[in-house]
Amino acid sequence: LRFSINQNNSEISLKPSGINFDPIYNLRNDVNASSLDSIFLSGFRNPWNFSILNKPNTDEKIYVIGDVGQSKYEEINIVKEQEALSSLYFGWPFYEGPFLSPYFNDVSDAVKESHRVPDFYYEHKENDTGGFRCAIILGGEYSSKYDYQNGVFLFTDWCSSEIFSLKITPNGNEFFVYEDVQILNYESNTINPN
Repeated sequence: LRFSINQNNSEISLKPSGINFDPIYNLRNDVNASSLDSIFLSGFRNPWNFSILNKPNTDEKIYVIGDVGQSKYEEINIVKEQEALSSLYFGWPFYEGPFLSPYFNDVSDAVKESHRVPDFYYEHKENDTGGFRCAIILGGEYSSKYDYQNGVFLFTDWCSSEIFSLKITPNGNEFFVYEDVQILNYESNTINPN
């Protein structure tokens, strides 16, 4: 993921201080790609979408990044603003979700040490009602008059059409699968209709 800022009609590339991405690029099947100063996060296969949220009761930003897997796992990564200033590597192509990809028998210690495990993942398979899970799609932050669902981040799966929620709290992250989507209160206009 690369970030740039347009300030006073001139584009400024954000450069994380002290980060050298060359070791990670050189790990990828001996492909010697040059590093770009504006790259903050790497190792995604297919990040369908990402959102920026405000951390509760602070001004800190949180990046919620969904990554569509190849053949086995879907994942969500929750990156705090300060973490984005370090060299975060999310494992692709050596890892899918938290597990070593079946296409690699082993990886170097450098890859193992740099791999950041996803915060949430699920397998490509049928859910409890027979819907096949295949591709994670991010949605948006949801406002509701009901405390249990106010401020949750909603996301879905392309194939199963299930709706999941993520609530970031001071005590950790809570994930929930809505078995009945009718319990969502649709008075809110804060979520992206897509």
